[in-house]
Amino acid sequence: MAGKDDIAGLTKEEVSIKLPDTWPTEEDLKDDTVKYRTLQDDTFLRFYLSNDPFVYPMRHSIRGNVLVINNETFMKLPHRTGTEHDCNKIRAVFSQLGFSVIIYNNLTCSEMKKTLDRESKNDYSNHDCFIMFIMSHGDQGVVLGTDGKTENGIEDLSIKVKEIKRSFLENKSLVGKPKLFFFQACQGSQLDKGQSPNDESCTESNFKTGETLIQSEQSETTRNDAINSSSEMTDSEETPNGSTIPTDSDTYLSTATVEGYVSWRNLFWGTWYIQAIVYIFRNFACKHDLNELMTAVTNLVSKMETAKGQFKQVPQNNTTLRKKFYLFPLIHEPCAEQYDNEKRRREKLEIEIKKRDEMIASQKKQIDKEKEQRQSLENELKIRDECIVNVYHCPSIRLLSHGDQQYRSKSFFL
Repeated sequence: MAGKDDIAGLTKEEVSIKLPDTWPTEEDLKDDTVKYRTLQDDTFLRFYLSNDPFVYPMRHSIRGNVLVINNETFMKLPHRTGTEHDCNKIRAVFSQLGFSVIIYNNLTCSEMKKTLDRESKNDYSNHDCFIMFIMSHGDQGVVLGTDGKTENGIEDLSIKVKEIKRSFLENKSLVGKPKLFFFQACQGSQLDKGQSPNDESCTESNFKTGETLIQSEQSETTRNDAINSSSEMTDSEETPNGSTIPTDSDTYLSTATVEGYVSWRNLFWGTWYIQAIVYIFRNFACKHDLNELMTAVTNLVSKMETAKGQFKQVPQNNTTLRKKFYLFPLIHEPCAEQYDNEKRRREKLEIEIKKRDEMIASQKKQIDKEKEQRQSLENELKIRDECIVNVYHCPSIRLLSHGDQQYRSKSFFL
């Protein structure tokens, strides 16, 4: 089953994700062109069309919606300068991946709740999946609206992550479809100093954040503020006969950092987490499933450290996906149907070409035979020419020419 392993027919180089030795260059971060496999890549097309039961179907030309809530300007907290770069990258990359990107900027807590309630009740019957990005200040298990947090007066104005996820799990048109939730927000206030690995095969990263890309003190990364919340729990409902699926199935929830810790953002190119996602998806979504992509994201983010303090960050991923989730860039059902039609036309042309080749081969044999007969005639002609020459040089019959008067030899009258 192709879905359980790497795509059959791909080389070892094709199924491995090669990350840069350091953080991607400034040029790489600016590039937002998605790589894809062409329709001529028969291996990938056959895999797409195989209806593998261990792979989520992606049949629509518009895969679904990518809902983005991007909070930058806050009333009581520092502004999240640099988040606009994350937002622009998400729009550019996921549009190329076949999604309708819907962006809401600077929502208060009540506005976020209204927006999420409205979006969670939409009809997604004609969509293959649903994806959400929320980028804001936050803490363990919660995200803040732009009016959030007061501290001593309490009033935090936050929304629990599990409540956001639960609202979309209740949408019947999304049952059995992958639902992806990405949260770029702090999960606490602790700073991760990192630790030296005992495994000799591991090496400690020694490159910096913004200073590596932009030589300026202003490129120093900044962290989000936070509040407190309880941990997340989920329930499932399942019957032995498999006629239903668990309530919390088919979800992928990813946070920029682990519980209790801050996440990091660069003023000039955005957050480590979002920039890693768009970089990995842009380059490797054409070959790898979501779990492999997000493992690479985790790897890439964990290589980073701040210029001051050498603080680290590692994302946290929680999945209940029951199948492999491939994005299949630029490949969809109408495209596949067109491919099948073109392939059938090509097969007909191949048959016609084969017939022509057979006719040419047959004609070639006839031509070769005609050539042999012609050569035979030429040989006979040559013999006739030799005979004529021999007759011409016969001493008994020779015509002598001398001026304007001709004479016959004496032997002619003997």
